[in-house]
Amino acid sequence: MGVAQSFDFAVLGDTQPEGILVAAALARKGYAVVVVPSQSLGELGSDESWPLVLPERVFHRRLNDLLFRAGFFRLEDSGLVPWSHQSQIVLSKNRFHFDGTHKRWSMEIERELPFVSVLLNKILDGVRKDPTRGLRKASVELQDLMKRNAALADFLRIDIEQQLKVTFPSGESSRDLEIIRSWLRMTQRESVKVYRVDPKLKQPYTQYLLDHARRWGVQCLAAGELRDLTQNWGGFGLTETASAKNLLLNSVGASRALAKSLYQNEFQDRFMHWLYWDSFQCKLEDLPEPLDEFCTIDYGDATMNLPSQRLLWVQKSATRETAQVSLGSWLPFDDHRLWAAQIE
Repeated sequence: MGVAQSFDFAVLGDTQPEGILVAAALARKGYAVVVVPSQSLGELGSDESWPLVLPERVFHRRLNDLLFRAGFFRLEDSGLVPWSHQSQIVLSKNRFHFDGTHKRWSMEIERELPFVSVLLNKILDGVRKDPTRGLRKASVELQDLMKRNAALADFLRIDIEQQLKVTFPSGESSRDLEIIRSWLRMTQRESVKVYRVDPKLKQPYTQYLLDHARRWGVQCLAAGELRDLTQNWGGFGLTETASAKNLLLNSVGASRALAKSLYQNEFQDRFMHWLYWDSFQCKLEDLPEPLDEFCTIDYGDATMNLPSQRLLWVQKSATRETAQVSLGSWLPFDDHRLWAAQIE
């Protein structure tokens, strides 16, 4: 029998950086903290094959504050670097390049869709002048403009789906108008600075954070050591000898473990979508130019009632004259029959 250990907090899962940062911040305050690895929760650890981008601010919380509380007193030590969130949308006849600013957005619309840019800017100006009463009128005008211009409709459909994580159009006129209103509200917000993992970092970012948290006193259970969670008057049982007063869920597997053991009637073990990604290498000369590092490509195929756009991440190596191309597709988790066709 090992020595009994009682922790103040147990962070379930190590696949999300936020949870590990919170673990380090709690340890700095003197709390006893343990991290349960994701492999113990029935899921793979994060290798961060898709690039991680974190916002500077979420509501009233700032990322810099969390980094400081976690013990990163200089940004250059955190493994993150400031980044202008550039993106690209590629349609059959149009290419939009964005850098996250309203000015660049307006310039791209005027360049690629000159016949509707004046009308579109007029609609957006109406919302800015009267955000409350002008929103409903603007959504109706924008819906009508999309019906009259297929290129604008294709662009806005992709932008709405990427920004709001919804399927558009939904086929219900009232629902479509509400989605358009949500998109119009979003256009009024000023762009925010973002951070990405330093390309020079030689290990997965979550592992980098976990090593940092250990230096502040955070402990980590060995893979496979976790048993089914139990609950008693003193908190939650993790192993035969370890328990924690509080749990922090930091992965999908953490929610599943909690639902399985304690709250079967309050949690649903369901997923709406999952990201399938594939990666291949090719010669630089085989890439259509100009192609940015991040872009969304529209296949122009709305069959099977699924989004026809895909996420593309291109890593170019000028010295080797090659490129690594990663393709991501959001697929509905429930409908297994459509997966193969969509992936192909």
